Amino acid sequence: MLHFGFLSSRIITQKLLLSNISRYSSATTIVFKNNSDKPDDLSTKPIDLKTPIASTTTNVQQQGDKSTNLVAAAFASLKSETVLSSTKSGVKLRRKNVTDDVIDNATTVDALLLIAEAPIVSRRHALKVVSKLADWSSSGKITISDFETDVRFQKLCRILGRTGTLNNKNTKVQNRTVNVGDDLSTVLGVTGDDEAAKLVATISLSQMVKVLSALAQKRRRSTPLLRSLANNITNSNESLDLKQCADVLYAAAALTFPEVSLLERVCTDLTAKLPLNKDRSAVVGSILTSIGILRYKNTAVLDLISEWIVKHHDICRPQDTFALFLTLAMVSYHPSNSAELYKVILPQLNIADAVKSTVWLDFVWSLIVLNIATEKDIETALNPEFIKRLKDENCLTIASKIKLLNIQGYANTVFDKYTGPTIPEDSEIATVTVVRSREKQALVAAMLDSLGSLLPSTTYLKSNVDTGMGFILDGECLVDGKCNPLPVSEKSDKSGIKIAFMAYDYHDLCRGNRFELNGMNNLAKRLLEKKGYNVIGVSHTEFNPRDKLIRRVQYLESCLKDVVKQHSSN
Repeated sequence: MLHFGFLSSRIITQKLLLSNISRYSSATTIVFKNNSDKPDDLSTKPIDLKTPIASTTTNVQQQGDKSTNLVAAAFASLKSETVLSSTKSGVKLRRKNVTDDVIDNATTVDALLLIAEAPIVSRRHALKVVSKLADWSSSGKITISDFETDVRFQKLCRILGRTGTLNNKNTKVQNRTVNVGDDLSTVLGVTGDDEAAKLVATISLSQMVKVLSALAQKRRRSTPLLRSLANNITNSNESLDLKQCADVLYAAAALTFPEVSLLERVCTDLTAKLPLNKDRSAVVGSILTSIGILRYKNTAVLDLISEWIVKHHDICRPQDTFALFLTLAMVSYHPSNSAELYKVILPQLNIADAVKSTVWLDFVWSLIVLNIATEKDIETALNPEFIKRLKDENCLTIASKIKLLNIQGYANTVFDKYTGPTIPEDSEIATVTVVRSREKQALVAAMLDSLGSLLPSTTYLKSNVDTGMGFILDGECLVDGKCNPLPVSEKSDKSGIKIAFMAYDYHDLCRGNRFELNGMNNLAKRLLEKKGYNVIGVSHTEFNPRDKLIRRVQYLESCLKDVVKQHSSN
């Protein structure tokens, strides 16, 4: 069981230890070194919602490489065969690859502080010793008075707080200042996640955000460290500024870490800081894009951002406005000012504003999800020349093909007489195969297995039906007004009640306090209803594939009876 943060006693102990570090150190503050002249890079660059978030800058990676070289230089000296001795413990140790074992196997304060008697002690090992002392103190095994006056402990404190250069017998590192910020880089790059998580409680809120951003840049998804950061950021008494809000959301999206408590904390600060923003459109675009990737449905924030964009539409970049519509579509939400938003903003956007063809495709797809698309909008996306442009730009991916099929399905279903361009039946787009994730496949299989026990034979149940509209109908059946099953075929009695079973796993729902369908699944449901189906959504929150068969069958039967009863009453 991964703990979310630290016990209060542990935090108190660590702060006492930190005060000792400061006492014996010439450094008086804990700082992060930032070699970038443009700290806004993370928060102001919009993220493409269709592709993995891999297009980050290399500045932090280069800095990470330099830090790694620095650490390597420090650890090179540990390869020597120096023999250590302790007059107190009478134990002799060889320095080659045994220092970690000494710390891990130590059972007394004296044995643990033995590491400080080495001629050269790395910051990593000093931190590990101090962290273990903190654990023992918080558990009541020892007290701080047992070691705080020990010269060896004082030496470790000086190591953690000092600045200077590193040397070994083969390499001399010059003009490199090392401080506690570099120690944190050492922890992130060398030591275990548990030690790094402990250090998080001792740094400032701004430093926590920088660590989170660094993890996002390096694509390092350390769950213990992320949970520690989320817990400490959430519980911090400081407020995040607008850029920090954008950075945290970006990192959460890049690392697929939609921790609701963290997102709520960010949005609380965001609602206070956004109205004060007068001219930073890019950071608003970044926030929107991250929220869309996370599928985080916070209606208060979406309303606030929509109002901000309408008010400042004259300074908003087209990509930021496109991001607003795509994010609204991702979470299937019409903001409170939607009438004004659509009236003011929609006329300003055209295909020429789209930097890439996929941007315009996403925009038109957003309009059909929000149910505000016109035939003219749809024609621009299904135009053969536009599709050719997608292909020429190597943007005709599976995701793009599915969106094109969604758009065509919307056109053929919503408009009575759509006469615009369509996708040829023999096109590579029309023959795309929709692939389910492993979790979704398990949920669908359990649902169909349960339906197989409820319906007499496969004659009464169709499964995995390709709708041709960019999604799969998981299960289909036909029943009469008394809930008796009827054969399902093209020649079936049209007076029967058409039932569509759609399974929804974690990725099909929005994040937040309410489990609601995301935009793509909400669109699929609407299109099926337009086709005359009564849709039964089978969510993983209510239907557990690991439940006993009889319980699963009873749940589906209850859903079926409710739909038939509602249909009959209408």
